Amino acid sequence: MEGCAEHQINDSDAKINDLGKSIFVILKDEAARERFVEGQQAWLAYRHAECSGEADVNEGGSLAVVDFGVCEERINDQRTSELRRLLGELEVGYPDSGAR
Repeated sequence: MEGCAEHQINDSDAKINDLGKSIFVILKDEAARERFVEGQQAWLAYRHAECSGEADVNEGGSLAVVDFGVCEERINDQRTSELRRLLGELEVGYPDSGAR
């Protein structure tokens, strides 16, 4: 279970990174890019704290790692949806961006 979750997390992390790169390119100024990077860093801190808390249910047991992974998968799926929505909004707002 742990290995499967790790593989899915790696895949979803790659999607998040790809979406982030596409968004970063579209943003028009340095201030917007800095805010986006800060938001991504804050989201990563949130994900870690949230999943650590969920894994505490089975603290010390072998399921704690699985709980953490399942949580990361769920939160990554949510973030992927959020970033896809943002990218779509930016592309509509900046139709000449050419980013995809």
